Amino acid sequence: MRTVLIITCLFIVFAGKSQPSSSTWFDSTYLPRFYVDTGTYLSPVTFTDVQGLEKKLGDYSGKFLYISLWATTCGNSVRQFPYQKQLLKRLQEISLDTAFQFINIHVEDSKKEWKTTLKKYQPTGINLFCADTAILSNWNLNAPPACILLDRSGKVLGKKISMPEEAVTIDYILYAAVNGMSPADALLKQHRQLLLLEEFKTPDAFTDTEYKNWYKLTIKSFLDYRNWKLNHR
Repeated sequence: MRTVLIITCLFIVFAGKSQPSSSTWFDSTYLPRFYVDTGTYLSPVTFTDVQGLEKKLGDYSGKFLYISLWATTCGNSVRQFPYQKQLLKRLQEISLDTAFQFINIHVEDSKKEWKTTLKKYQPTGINLFCADTAILSNWNLNAPPACILLDRSGKVLGKKISMPEEAVTIDYILYAAVNGMSPADALLKQHRQLLLLEEFKTPDAFTDTEYKNWYKLTIKSFLDYRNWKLNHR
């Protein structure tokens, strides 16, 4: 019983760092950003990969694309790289890693700074350089860091999506995407289930069978993630 309580509290803590507990604020302020430009396509941009070859996002169609826009001068961007590796590890543990392609798009700084930072941090996934300074405004984004999720055909499932360090929330968003659920719907379901977990302090309180099954499937990986975080400080 004590072990179950510890695991439950741990799960609540991770989720609470990325999701507001207030239902009013969640509905009026947090959730709406996950509806931005859904169902549309990003305006085409030509990138350069680490070998100097021209690439487009269409080159990676067929998988869900989890795109991170970042800059070397943005500390919060670089901060995501270790968490990105941990997110991929958790996806691997539930056999979902092959459904996704992580793509890191560098904006705002020079190729020299980009390559230096890549060598230092070795971000997970495909690394692309963008010379188009208008990419943020054209994609209706404010500034890095920013994450976007595209479906297998390249349509926007969500902009301003949760970042890699937002464990539990981003994990369920990606899991739900594979199962045909939009990020906004996934967040709404998760929010309701987490309120039950917070109130009753047991996963038996979950009323959604699919979410309860996901919880059981992933809880061990979050215990491993907790241990990693303790050593990563």
